[in-house]
Amino acid sequence: MERIGFKDIQVYTAAWLPFGRSNMEALNRFVGSHKKYSSATEFGIHGMISNMEKGKITMNAHGVFLTPIDYDYTGFLKAALRVNSVSESEFGIEFNKSGLSTLGIRLEKDTIRNSDKIKMITGNLSYKYSRYVLPLLTDVQQSLLSGIYQVQNFTGIGYKLHTYSVVKCSVADQKECTADELWQKYSKDISSVTDWITTKVTIDDCHLFIGMAACLCIGETTEKVDDFLKKVLYLNTSRITAQRLHSLLWSLRRRIQSYRQNIAGGSYKVLKKTNEQLCTTSNILSKVSVFDQMLRDETRSEFHDFKKEMDAIEEPLRKEIETEFEHEIEKSENREITLQQLSDEISVLTSELENKLELIMTKDNMHLNLILLILTIISILGVAEVLDFSREQWEVVAAFVVPFGLFVIYYVYNFLRNFQLRDSELNH
Repeated sequence: MERIGFKDIQVYTAAWLPFGRSNMEALNRFVGSHKKYSSATEFGIHGMISNMEKGKITMNAHGVFLTPIDYDYTGFLKAALRVNSVSESEFGIEFNKSGLSTLGIRLEKDTIRNSDKIKMITGNLSYKYSRYVLPLLTDVQQSLLSGIYQVQNFTGIGYKLHTYSVVKCSVADQKECTADELWQKYSKDISSVTDWITTKVTIDDCHLFIGMAACLCIGETTEKVDDFLKKVLYLNTSRITAQRLHSLLWSLRRRIQSYRQNIAGGSYKVLKKTNEQLCTTSNILSKVSVFDQMLRDETRSEFHDFKKEMDAIEEPLRKEIETEFEHEIEKSENREITLQQLSDEISVLTSELENKLELIMTKDNMHLNLILLILTIISILGVAEVLDFSREQWEVVAAFVVPFGLFVIYYVYNFLRNFQLRDSELNH
């Protein structure tokens, strides 16, 4: 099979991040987008002072420099990103209030005939995305992401966020062929970049091959194509994020089931540990709820914009994209119901756990008091025996011990009635 020659390559990788207008405005103000002069803003990475006397500082990773190019205070930020102030290699980065956040790079002009190399480039850019983009977020945004991805430190080497890529390029015979003809000639190379193809379409002489992992765009893009690609990016990044949310909710449900088993038959130590785990899970659920609400609201907003702005898109493709948007919104509504159910289950289990812990503490106190009462009677009788009391003295001791003994019997009766019976009911 003939190999495709990729030229004029641009690679973009994107993920859905919790932004909104407030976080967008905060980022624009922080980097000084509104200032007349253009200067880079340095974003450092968390580190530590390893030697105070020598002033030695150890950083977790390299920082980055961000130079604003275009912005809207509460809408978006386009900027150039460099790893250091003298680096020649430059990335393009764009944040949008909708949550779509993109990192891109333009490759050398030489033709690449190995589609696996393109795949490696997109994978490498995904790692760079996690390393360069995530540290630019606020602590609140990183906290929300930590709840979703169950990662405490996003600056760790080797961590890769779930992303979706777009590869723009040109090929020698792109104008003479349709999308179907290109697919027939270069299906192996194209699928190597995109994975499983879901849609093949031509818009303004640009051939788009939309796959599960990436979208390959062959041809010179117009404003209409670029707008459409943004919608494709948003739809796929939100889909990937929704899959992550679904997986997390499934694992949380399994975790809650194990908590219920621990509460039913666990010891005091097990219950205390379960209580800590319930608190942690409740915290994760609260973050997931906020994250999911932001994703749901922005997806509805993007869908509304798509129906207004994409009138020029042909009906079959337009209907397909609308159906996918509707499907994502439906899934988000189902997640909302699931989150409410899990939250209610956490509340019920927390109440049951508190009641059982209180019961155990009360039961232990009753055990201790019962032992002390019995020991008190034994001690009185032992002292009377050692001192060799007379009959009159024994009568005095009996006058004290008999009511005390009756009280012990009554105490034991209440203990058995209140706790042994309740334990059997709980076990059933």
